[in-house]
Amino acid sequence: MKPFHLKKSLTLGFLLFSVAFIFAQPANDNCNTATITTPNGSCNNGTTVGAGDSWQGSVGCQGGGNHPDVWYTFTSTGSQAQFTITASAPWSGNVELILVQGTCAGGFSIVGSQCGPSPLNASFTGLVGGTTYYYTVSNTNGGTPGPFQTCLTTTSPPTTAGQDCNNAAILCNSNTFSQSTSNAGFGSQEVTTANSCWGIGGERQSKWFKFTAGCNGTLEFNINPINGNDDYDWALWDITSDPNGCTTKGNSIACNWSGCRGSTGISSCAGSEPGVQNCGAATGGDPCGGGNFPRAWGNWSAPGGGASTCLSSTVNLVAGNVYTLLVDNFTASNSGFSLSFGGACGGGTAKIGPDANFTYTPGACGTYNFTKTCPTSNSTFLWQFGDGTTATTQNAVHTYSTFGNFVVTLQVTDALGCITTESVTITVNSSVTPTFNPVAPICSGASLSPLPTTSLNGITGTWSPALNNTATTTYTFTPTAGQCATTASLTIT
Repeated sequence: MKPFHLKKSLTLGFLLFSVAFIFAQPANDNCNTATITTPNGSCNNGTTVGAGDSWQGSVGCQGGGNHPDVWYTFTSTGSQAQFTITASAPWSGNVELILVQGTCAGGFSIVGSQCGPSPLNASFTGLVGGTTYYYTVSNTNGGTPGPFQTCLTTTSPPTTAGQDCNNAAILCNSNTFSQSTSNAGFGSQEVTTANSCWGIGGERQSKWFKFTAGCNGTLEFNINPINGNDDYDWALWDITSDPNGCTTKGNSIACNWSGCRGSTGISSCAGSEPGVQNCGAATGGDPCGGGNFPRAWGNWSAPGGGASTCLSSTVNLVAGNVYTLLVDNFTASNSGFSLSFGGACGGGTAKIGPDANFTYTPGACGTYNFTKTCPTSNSTFLWQFGDGTTATTQNAVHTYSTFGNFVVTLQVTDALGCITTESVTITVNSSVTPTFNPVAPICSGASLSPLPTTSLNGITGTWSPALNNTATTTYTFTPTAGQCATTASLTIT
């Protein structure tokens, strides 16, 4: 896209008008003085009173004419930016937001723009974490400048869930996320009474997700509908044998097809979960029978409608295995939901996504043993030892040839391509001090036979200055690197 450039000059008449204007120019009227913003939901107060129009011509959703604007800059922490801009009197006309990437000196490429009445809520995707962006807030041509507040948040929301297992959204961690309203229905019908606890009808309005278990443990989660009257169901499969095509997923290892509305999932404290509802009558093949139970919680029906349990609070996950989770809106109301791992009690010990935590133990002479905390399969490993060397085994042994501080990093990539890293700084110390024998005072001219030149007590090294026994001085012995030894001295008197 052709870059947009700032105006390089203003006419003399406009300069004279600016001097005469009774309002002071805002401090962030220009790109070079843009206000630095932290995109964590924080807000800044600003004004377009006294501001000039920085853009050459019309940009984005702006029309022609004069558009007083002020500048802000931020470093994105994710792929999506959410803006809220609220104007106050005497502001009149639309709020104009222009988001760009580039530099003040080199020009900009437009990322997105939105113009509309206050409060203006705008969302832009495609940002890159760690990249610096700029944006301007301006008045509509002919509008009245005035004060405003701008709030900004950047995040990386999960990919929109797929409609089938083979295009399921990949979850790389256990962060809570939300799915908006959707009328997409389902793709291929993959759920039957034979491979799940589903009754007749199968999927109705489905969302599919995939994730790996980084560490062995139990799984707990909460699916909380935006509309509390919605009936959501779910099913979980182990698809390790075919994580991409999902052709061999077999029977579900846990599922819930209860007719109870409200939140659902697996929890060790189901009665405390947000959105939980108790159902006073059995629904369908509900094995819980009569009475008030949070029937939508727990693995309550085995595949094919066989042996069932009313509530089973946990499911065991195996490190390295790949799982797919189907969340289905039986009500088909087009309403969305939020999903949080751990549930209300913070339960569940399994690690969602790859895990790179490791421990280390020092051995002899600069040798260290590095051990991944959670042994796992179906993953790749990259060790970086801080001295330019690497290893690709799950656990590693490395010997340092020099002493000092080193940053050791383990990068783990799981079967779905999710990547995580952990780093630890270690200090490699020498541990042996060579000694000279005899230990009695050595006098110049005394007989030293043989005269040590390149080794001392079996440790190789060098003397400085070159060792002789004719001068009265102190000689320093420096071991060759990698021998776990410190320097030693010999004084000739």
